[in-house]
Amino acid sequence: MFINLSNHPSSGWPQKELEAASAFGRVMDIPFPAVAAGGTEEEVLRLAAGYLKKIPAEDSGPVMVTGEYSFVYALVDALVEKGRRVVCPQADVRVSSTPGLNGASERKLVFDFRRFVDYERYPGVLEPVKVRRPIFLNCSTHYASSTWDERAREMAGHYGEIVDLPVMPLSGSGQDRLNQADRYLEAIDRIGPSAVLLDGEFCTFYMLANALYRKGCTVLVKCSSRDTVERQERDGTVTKITQYRFVRYRRVRPLGG
Repeated sequence: MFINLSNHPSSGWPQKELEAASAFGRVMDIPFPAVAAGGTEEEVLRLAAGYLKKIPAEDSGPVMVTGEYSFVYALVDALVEKGRRVVCPQADVRVSSTPGLNGASERKLVFDFRRFVDYERYPGVLEPVKVRRPIFLNCSTHYASSTWDERAREMAGHYGEIVDLPVMPLSGSGQDRLNQADRYLEAIDRIGPSAVLLDGEFCTFYMLANALYRKGCTVLVKCSSRDTVERQERDGTVTKITQYRFVRYRRVRPLGG
């Protein structure tokens, strides 16, 4: 069985994604929970613990998890700890952002599914971050100076100077993937930030968040209210248009952490 825990029911998947999932057997949909943008870390962890119980323990098939990042991190980490295979869809993505109404931002994404990729913890030995500076490090592909609204910049500024370090998806597998992660971690170590914001492709987010959490870093995600319209195109791609309104930053933690 292939378990789909996301905001995207398998009935609306492009044919390529549905065929790849069906290779493991029946596709079981578990709707992703409504994670309140203003919710506390503890509320998110309790929600993740509850959803962990909804996943059939007797099945050994893959679990696909995508959605709000702090919930995803807690649930994926708990499943990986249990030895389950957890995946996310990898796709070619085209992104464009424009200002929306009343301070919101609008982002258009076009997904062209390629394959499923496994969530992996960072496997290396890690040293704690030795230098901490009043820096809010934005590790995403959305530059703070040009795409963030005023409230997001103001709240990030509480941690210190905002510095952009664009993080692209880790590609390949094995040692190549680890080498790319090492380069990002080394760059973060040199900067020595007081907080790190992570965003982007889910498996990349999870591996880097896992490493940074173990290094003692404050790892944050951006929490926004959103309105989304999604449609499948004739060529098999999926177009999603979302309006985001920033609410707060939330710390990433594992269950029990």
